Amino acid sequence: MAQSGRPLLLDEIAEGTGELHGSCLRVVGRLTRHDLRTHICEITHRGVTLQVDLRLLGDSPNVRIGSLFMFIGELEESRKNEEEGFTRILRARVGSPVDGLDMQLYEHSLFEMRNFVKETLATKGS
Repeated sequence: MAQSGRPLLLDEIAEGTGELHGSCLRVVGRLTRHDLRTHICEITHRGVTLQVDLRLLGDSPNVRIGSLFMFIGELEESRKNEEEGFTRILRARVGSPVDGLDMQLYEHSLFEMRNFVKETLATKGS
């Protein structure tokens, strides 16, 4: 069964040091670039950009520059050398436009969900 993806913000992915490689993630960002030849697009949120490989979505995914999108897929991270940092690309298997999503409210609910899970696990561990 396919995983639903761990929801992360793009800046949380950018802060990573390689530990997310192979993880199933759910990300949201505004589509800023789409290369029809390579099926690679870029999404951006709060100045952080992530490349997304759309090949698993079929021949013509309905993506529009400027739209807000949610993608679920596996993250690939690689590092050429110490100076360049990590190269990251999400191999999307699900993509959906989410125009109209209140990103401030989405982020708030994401943090509240994390706190609830943390508190619930701490209570069960006691």
